[in-house]
Amino acid sequence: MSQPETVVPGIDAAGLTNGRPGFLAGTQCRFTPSGTPGLFVRPLGPDRWYVAASIPDANPDLDVYLSPAEGSTIWAVRWPERCAIRIEGVLGEAGIANLGDCLVGALERGVRHIDLELLDPDQEMLPTAEGLLESFGRQSARQGGHPGVSVSGDGAGARTLALAFARGLALGITRGSHAHLRQGGRP
Repeated sequence: MSQPETVVPGIDAAGLTNGRPGFLAGTQCRFTPSGTPGLFVRPLGPDRWYVAASIPDANPDLDVYLSPAEGSTIWAVRWPERCAIRIEGVLGEAGIANLGDCLVGALERGVRHIDLELLDPDQEMLPTAEGLLESFGRQSARQGGHPGVSVSGDGAGARTLALAFARGLALGITRGSHAHLRQGGRP
């Protein structure tokens, strides 16, 4: 028999939480009778939503980033050391912002490797997405190549993202080596 859940809506005011420590304003949470969070829904901005689902003491956790007007969904399945990200639908500006939030979330959690898959073979990449992955590659280089990223999918969009990450990684390694040498150290 399933146990009833209680929905606790967030307070939509700057700087306030919804009465539970660690939850942002605007967050809606489902709690089991024991008080363990299982589902979080939070707006991230215009046409941007974040949904997190976790089962206590179990892996993996699921993060979903939605951009309904664009029709994009980003699914991130998280384990302690790895994250599998699947991009579905048209990745416009709101979707790219969601992808940035997803990648930053992986960094914050200390993920060592990210598998990024573009599910739509006809997806065209906006320059913003290319710049995001290049920047993420430079950040990965500064952190010793972690998290590593592998990009998969058919079509030009997946190749564009893979090349952008590789370019950023190479630039980050090159710039990091030169900066280190200028300070009198050895690579």
